[in-house]
Amino acid sequence: MKNSHPLIAIALAAAPLLSSAQIARKDVLDTEIQPSGKLSKVTAQEISFTTGVRAPAHTHPCPVIGTVTSGEIAYQVEGKPLQILEAGSAFYEPANATITRFDNVGKGEAKFTAFYLCDGQAGPMTRLKEHAP
Repeated sequence: MKNSHPLIAIALAAAPLLSSAQIARKDVLDTEIQPSGKLSKVTAQEISFTTGVRAPAHTHPCPVIGTVTSGEIAYQVEGKPLQILEAGSAFYEPANATITRFDNVGKGEAKFTAFYLCDGQAGPMTRLKEHAP
């Protein structure tokens, strides 16, 4: 007997391929956030640093969650241990915490995506001071 619907035949032929497909999940960040107010806006930015760039000490008026997509970044929240973030690493910056290090320490460009969890009124960053040499 012939199939009167060629799409059904294609779907049946592809069924073994579909059933063997897998989705893998890996936790890269599991943290509680401390919103500075009512969360009404999320802004996502892709940010890149050329080799050797050092961000100034800064704060954010809202929590920031991000993931590094390339390179190596030296990351430190005031009073916490220094971390080296590589591609695939995630980070959390609490609202109003001083970020003392966010520096490209790799041999090439560093790139990350940051998600600002804001109340719609605040800007993304407040610069505090330059790093000491």
